[in-house]
Amino acid sequence: MGRHSTFLKRAQQLSCKHPFSQPPFSQHGMARFQVSFINAAIQQWKDLRARLAAALDPTLGDACLKSRNGLLFIPSTYDHKQPSPMILMLHGSDASGMNCAHLFRWEELEEHRVIMLLPDARDACGRTWDVNVGGFGADVRFIDRALKRLFENFNIDPSKICCAGFSDGASYALSIGLPNGSEGPHGPFTHIMALSPGFMRLSSLSPVRPKVFISHGVNDKVLDINHCSGHIAYRLESMGFPPPDAHQGSFIFHEFLGGHCVPTEVASRALRWFLD
Repeated sequence: MGRHSTFLKRAQQLSCKHPFSQPPFSQHGMARFQVSFINAAIQQWKDLRARLAAALDPTLGDACLKSRNGLLFIPSTYDHKQPSPMILMLHGSDASGMNCAHLFRWEELEEHRVIMLLPDARDACGRTWDVNVGGFGADVRFIDRALKRLFENFNIDPSKICCAGFSDGASYALSIGLPNGSEGPHGPFTHIMALSPGFMRLSSLSPVRPKVFISHGVNDKVLDINHCSGHIAYRLESMGFPPPDAHQGSFIFHEFLGGHCVPTEVASRALRWFLD
């Protein structure tokens, strides 16, 4: 992955139920992958000059993880001559990448040539990410390998690399994104999109601060907005981030009427913020 090859190692040194239905991903540029064999999918995409289309699964370690791999979305509008924005999307607890696959409107991803990587947590039951059960480990390594293949084979815009997530995935996005921030080619994460997060686990920050978008429902009964996102915003401000704004800027804190979910209009607003 060149300059990006060890970016998540800094995170390793740190000591809900999802509201999404399953989309008909076979109609879009989605492919199930196992990181060890993602190159095969990439090669198939190159051969077809079209969307990624085939599932890849011989074996990858523990048999109980064979069905926990992830999804990779390559828009039909992708052009290797033009750098594409990229989103790493992390699912909530008791879920998988599939559960977040339709969070953003497909037409918006297609229009802006956005590549989206949706890995599954290595926990065999999909309960949560590694930082919740003993510290950074298998998930960081899995994500690092997946991003390595992506950077090696696709033209990614270094100014548009987002670490995003919902619920536990949002907490994980903050926890690995903030220590690995970038404003350009020294990366990887220029933006963090935390949708209804519960916490963040940090012992350091990147010297370059990524832009941060936090959203949370004021009626969230799973993760209380004041105890979770409100506390996170306070911590970020105490660490030197500018006061959060509800509408524009490098640190957005968007409250909405709703519970533990991501309304379509909130997802679209977050995507526009990332792409602007």
